[in-house]
Amino acid sequence: MARAATTRTPAQMFALVFGVVYLLIGIVGFAVTGFDEFAGSTFNEKLLVFPLNPLHNIVHLAVGALWVASSRRHDAAKNVNTIIGVVYLLTAVLGFAGLLEWLAIEGGADGADNWLHLASGALSLYFGTAGATVARRPAAAA
Repeated sequence: MARAATTRTPAQMFALVFGVVYLLIGIVGFAVTGFDEFAGSTFNEKLLVFPLNPLHNIVHLAVGALWVASSRRHDAAKNVNTIIGVVYLLTAVLGFAGLLEWLAIEGGADGADNWLHLASGALSLYFGTAGATVARRPAAAA
């Protein structure tokens, strides 16, 4: 018996793709940091230009898992995208202010994480709201 093809909405695709990416970043992050200095702010251990610590890796794993889990249903993906979008925009603001160094997020405009969180938050919020569904074209007149 053939299974019917399922189509995902943009909200679901965004949640699935970003969820997998964040899970991979969390896993690779542990290869960089190990498990020492759980919530340190030395900025010595980096994945490309992004400072990490084990707590930061755990956050990536949790956010990735949440996104992947929500990708199965449109309403769940839309809600999770919206929530993560708002949280990441707040994270960017707090990061720019230098209040998240315990998460290995450098303060100020030089902190690459701040710009990534700003972009991720904006995209996530978009796919939780206006970009969550496919716009339908009106049927052509016969």
